[in-house]
Amino acid sequence: MKTYNVLIVGLGSIGHRHIKILKETVACEISVLREKNKIPEMLPGVKEFLFSWEDIKKRNFDFAVICNPTSLHVRTAIALAKRGIPFLMEKPVYIDREQIAKLVHLVEEKKLPVLVGFYLRHHVLYQKIKEIIASAALGKLLSLSSETGQYLPDWRAYDYRQSFSGRKALGGGVIFELTHEIDLAIDLMGKVDFVSCLKGKLSSLKIETEDVAEITLSHQDGSISHLHLDYLQKQYTRKVKLIFEKGEILWDYSQGTLVITTQNKKREIRQPAHYTRDDIFKAQLKHWLQVFKGKREPAVSLEGGIYVSDVAIAAHRSSDNKKWIRP
Repeated sequence: MKTYNVLIVGLGSIGHRHIKILKETVACEISVLREKNKIPEMLPGVKEFLFSWEDIKKRNFDFAVICNPTSLHVRTAIALAKRGIPFLMEKPVYIDREQIAKLVHLVEEKKLPVLVGFYLRHHVLYQKIKEIIASAALGKLLSLSSETGQYLPDWRAYDYRQSFSGRKALGGGVIFELTHEIDLAIDLMGKVDFVSCLKGKLSSLKIETEDVAEITLSHQDGSISHLHLDYLQKQYTRKVKLIFEKGEILWDYSQGTLVITTQNKKREIRQPAHYTRDDIFKAQLKHWLQVFKGKREPAVSLEGGIYVSDVAIAAHRSSDNKKWIRP
């Protein structure tokens, strides 16, 4: 069995999760690159800590996982690409398009495998939705609506005021942080003609960013999506409703259910017992290893991830300028 030499860039909560998933799924040796020159007292599974890109030159890595703040993603990806290191990048790809062209050129020039980590693509119930759509059993897909909300102080319980979620310079705010919903809308409904958005900082939360956003997407085939995102709901909510010519699908991620409704029938599918977020990340990792080996195309390519960020930027611009924006 091959032992993968893996570099983790960033050591927030998502970095810890990637380390855990790697150790539970494949044989690997893990190194962590972090800007803070301080080694945590206890971190099982980590071989060594590195504190500069100069240290990277002295080691050979099979691939890297980028999970530092969003504002650092592109700079980190360019540094990895220059060294010929394939990478799995946490979403979203960017909050500033500067150097995107340089990153794309390097990845294409070196033919590097890349996967953007929109992990919901790998959920067992989302895969079932894709199967139903492919079967055409419910006819044409006409519209999508999604609702995602969670109270930020519960989500970032260590101290939400210090987390990147509410810091504008780091890429926080519900639009960038919850780009999963934008990605799913694009994957299911297709590319976007126009974006309309209203966003605001409505609560008393001590953050710099929007805590609510209402986004409407006009897709190129004429279908419509509407996305509600917030940092406010006291009970975690994440669900997507799809309306077809012959029925509806409601995926309630927070409840682990998929309800398929037609004129004469309603059927519920539940996710497997004891299915957790870790299981989704393990599925994503297995997919990434197939991409890394050249055996599969990425579920979300670098180009696809950039497009999701383009739509997120268009949402911000739409709200700021009070008009429809073409991404």
